[in-house]
Amino acid sequence: MIVRSVIDLGEIIEFIWSEVVTLEEITKLIAREYPNINRNVLWNFEQADVCGIQREDMRQIAKVAKQHAQHEKTAFVGLTNSIFAALRMYEAHAEMAGVYTSTRVFKSRDEAIHWLKASNVSRR
Repeated sequence: MIVRSVIDLGEIIEFIWSEVVTLEEITKLIAREYPNINRNVLWNFEQADVCGIQREDMRQIAKVAKQHAQHEKTAFVGLTNSIFAALRMYEAHAEMAGVYTSTRVFKSRDEAIHWLKASNVSRR
């Protein structure tokens, strides 16, 4: 299940994943939601299972994000080492693809929110 939540009066849109994550779900969500977001996005994978996402999927997600992203920052939260590593892989692919938003990966939701609220944005 994916829950969309608004934090800090619309400054941050959080997507909370609590199931097995698929390439199709992620790319559909990006295509549907990103064009309407102009501030910050938090992808919360604290309770998700990303074992089905492969390296090539990360490239595809980055391509879709490049097409639709117009917001300032994107933060990803993954608690386990495997999820954190997968998200770092996406971060690298996003940078190589030239995704517009500034992107970071965190192990703590609080740290991610703190970074998203900070005003210093360096675009790639």
